Amino acid sequence: MPLKNKLDSWLIAKTSAAWMAVLYIVCAVGFILLPSTTIDFLWKPMFHALGLQATDPTFLVIGLVEAVVYTALAGWLFAALYNYFSKR
Repeated sequence: MPLKNKLDSWLIAKTSAAWMAVLYIVCAVGFILLPSTTIDFLWKPMFHALGLQATDPTFLVIGLVEAVVYTALAGWLFAALYNYFSKR
C-alpha cells in the first residue's frame, strides 16, 4: 500500500515545542499571580506526594527549557514512528 500522507517530523517537533512553551509560560504566570490556595486546589490533588516548590525564577526558566526540549523530541519521535509504521 503506498504511503498517502507523510508527517513532517521537524514541523511537528517545532509546533509541539512552541505549544509547550506557550502552555508553560501561561502556567508559570498563573503560578506567580494566583494565590497559593488556588494553586493548591488546582494542582495538589495531582502532585500531592511530590511537594514541589518553585521558589527561584531560574527554576522556572530551566523548567521551560526542559519542557520545550522534551516536547520537541516527543513530537519528532511521534512523527518518525508514524512515518515508519505507515510505510509497512
